[in-house]
Amino acid sequence: MELDSQWRSMNYSTKLFPALASASLARARLCSISNIPHIAASLIVDTADVHSHSFSDLSLRVFNSHHFFIELLIWLDGSTTIHEHAFCGAFCVLDGSSIHSKFQFDCRHRISDRMLIGKSHFCGSELLSRGDIRQICPGKGNMHSLFHLARPSLTMVIRTHAEKKYLPQMEIRHPCFAIESQLPRDSSDFGNDQRTGSFAFKN
Repeated sequence: MELDSQWRSMNYSTKLFPALASASLARARLCSISNIPHIAASLIVDTADVHSHSFSDLSLRVFNSHHFFIELLIWLDGSTTIHEHAFCGAFCVLDGSSIHSKFQFDCRHRISDRMLIGKSHFCGSELLSRGDIRQICPGKGNMHSLFHLARPSLTMVIRTHAEKKYLPQMEIRHPCFAIESQLPRDSSDFGNDQRTGSFAFKN
């Protein structure tokens, strides 16, 4: 895969991966694939057990490797919590629209590594529409939330597996708490190269 080759030439630097993933999504021109919303709709209808997912209502992993994976995330209602990430990458809005908000959390008292007391600050919002791409940067200082305006909304994400140096991944609980968020069971797993799902991602 071209993205993996490019990243390998940069010694798999996580600092450089968000820009590489963003450029890969832009080159792929995924919004030109007109049947993606229909694929997502059929998945929702055909899946008997649509369960809660930490980052979406339903996910389809279309590529998996030792260093990163690619997922189609399907959002049915509502919003994500205000959260940070223990991974890096980029996401693209394939269908629907979302309000993307950024926040900062100032820690004033550390109860434990998994619970902090402090104050959150709203830094600004923007409207994301079909085709918009944003980078995902890991660690402190990169908290955000998404409020999905369409039902369903579809997002494609290229991301690394969770990294220990950025754990625990935190989310904000108003008015003043930051607590450890629950990662998907396999978010930090490493596997063999494989392609899954109904279509293959090409870049």
